[in-house]
Amino acid sequence: MKIVYTSRTGNVETMVKKLGATDVVKLSDGNEKVEEDYILLTFTTGRGMIPPVVDKFLESNAAFCKGVAASGNSDRFPDSFAQSADKIHAKYGIPMITKFDLAGEPDQTEEIKVYIASLA
Repeated sequence: MKIVYTSRTGNVETMVKKLGATDVVKLSDGNEKVEEDYILLTFTTGRGMIPPVVDKFLESNAAFCKGVAASGNSDRFPDSFAQSADKIHAKYGIPMITKFDLAGEPDQTEEIKVYIASLA
């Protein structure tokens, strides 16, 4: 399964590496085009907002997205922890896989792996 991701501080990129993914697209400006099934991993910006590059990308690529997982910081932002996943789900109807803290714990990594396997 292709993974499309964006990472501001390296936490999401670390999660992608922990997943052992090799078929990946790192968003740079949101103009990327993906015309096959993929899952999206993203960070949360501001107080629970979708990163603009992700919004721009999903405007023309949401149809192939089979799930979203979002990173956040539960210590610094407990009230808006990883809410980009909730907002992506609400705006684009994309299933939410999970929310993970920073670069993710082993159980969160496993949850994403199981989800990917369920799509095969």
